[in-house]
Amino acid sequence: MTSGEGGTSGGTRVARRRATVVRELLDTALALIERDGVAAITMCELAAQIGMRPQSLSEYFASKAALLDACSEMASATSRSDCYNCRSPTTPASSW
Repeated sequence: MTSGEGGTSGGTRVARRRATVVRELLDTALALIERDGVAAITMCELAAQIGMRPQSLSEYFASKAALLDACSEMASATSRSDCYNCRSPTTPASSW
């Protein structure tokens, strides 16, 4: 069976699309949080910002709390990555 005949490439394509949508949702949510604050963000506003129906968001995040958890995880991972990338490999950690 080739990749175009119902093999795993269809599932991979779906997974890539899902990851893209999740990333767009998280990026948009973080931008809204920066602009308006965490208390002001709503799932309806987030959906409107990216052209989705609010009900469709539940395919990606079960609740606002789940969305905020994912935003926090993404922001933490980005911060850790930025921190590791800014340190020179020859700079001892004790000199930070």
